[in-house]
Amino acid sequence: MSPEDLAAQVKRAIAAGDVFFELGQYDYAIRAYQGPLKYDPQNRELKLKIERAQKAKAAEEQYLAQ
Repeated sequence: MSPEDLAAQVKRAIAAGDVFFELGQYDYAIRAYQGPLKYDPQNRELKLKIERAQKAKAAEEQYLAQ
């Protein structure tokens, strides 16, 4: 995969993941962000977005369990 293709794929994954995140669909957001990581495992932006979505999901689950 060329660097340009990878950059485009990362950009699309972030856009899709951000939409899912804003809708509260954290599992879908995490999956969208994780897609390009198999080609770019060191991508800091994707890792941070995954971490944010995982924290939001955990907080929501904790709130709903009360």
